[in-house]
Amino acid sequence: MIASLLDERRDKFTFALPDYVELGAIQHIEFTNTDDRFFDLDLAGFLDQLEADEVPLTMVVLKEHKAVVTLRDGGQQREWTVFECLTGEITYEERKILLEGSVFHEVAQEYLDRLDEFISEIDELTPEIDLPNSFFDIVDGKKKYQEEKEYNELAAVSANLLLLDRQNVVTIPSRTTSVEICDLLDHRGYFIHVKRELASSSLSHLFSQGFVSGSLLMTNPEFRTQAKKKLASVVKKRKFGLEESRNAMLTLIDDHRPGFEKFEIVFGIIDEWDLDLDEDLVDKLPFFSKVTLRTVTQALITMGFRVSYKRIPIDLNKELK
Repeated sequence: MIASLLDERRDKFTFALPDYVELGAIQHIEFTNTDDRFFDLDLAGFLDQLEADEVPLTMVVLKEHKAVVTLRDGGQQREWTVFECLTGEITYEERKILLEGSVFHEVAQEYLDRLDEFISEIDELTPEIDLPNSFFDIVDGKKKYQEEKEYNELAAVSANLLLLDRQNVVTIPSRTTSVEICDLLDHRGYFIHVKRELASSSLSHLFSQGFVSGSLLMTNPEFRTQAKKKLASVVKKRKFGLEESRNAMLTLIDDHRPGFEKFEIVFGIIDEWDLDLDEDLVDKLPFFSKVTLRTVTQALITMGFRVSYKRIPIDLNKELK
């Protein structure tokens, strides 16, 4: 069933690594049915090669062939079957069927409707914070996407934000656990977490970052103290906007438990959003990511935070247009 539906309705399926792998750590991805190398999981590349080789698409083929990921650090490789990387949501005989990590799930339409209603009510980030689009290059005929680290650096300069990507905070009681406050911080209290790719594993990591950071700011005085010191250190080392912005940034986090209504947790998702069609979270998020986002959003709102998201489209590099 899945093989025939995939053959007929490619738009309903995507590739996603079943386990979380930091995208910036990936050197390239290969499929065992082609010698080509890709910079991202490419469903079309795999299927087009099958078609070129006149190989029928069957469940056996999906389970035989593998996606092999080579990491930058020492060339270590990880691999999964193509079927394990396949994710999608289809309607079959009036039943809603989800495929994720080689497991099928049937979900009641009424539950999906309630879930989508909640997700649709999450606001998008105020346009006052004008985050730039991301971009991709064409390398050997294939798309190579801008890495998250590069995007965050660009956005910090473009939108006058403080770059906190990889600026982790370690609290004294644990010392072994470091937490990222956020990737980008606006002096008005917008804590922006950024991830590229709409895979459940990546999105779960994104939503978890926002929840962990927010809950620690809420409940852990030591984390607030260390986070305030981290902000002071980063602001001092880097040029950051106007003097009033710098001062606001330094006083943003209080040693005492603050009024969190002034803080907004923002989930920035880099993907090929079609803004002309007004694609939103309901259209693009996988089912399990919607469930996670609802849980995290409800928890953060209960703590007193505001929660929003930001669509970050990907354009062809201007230098190549």
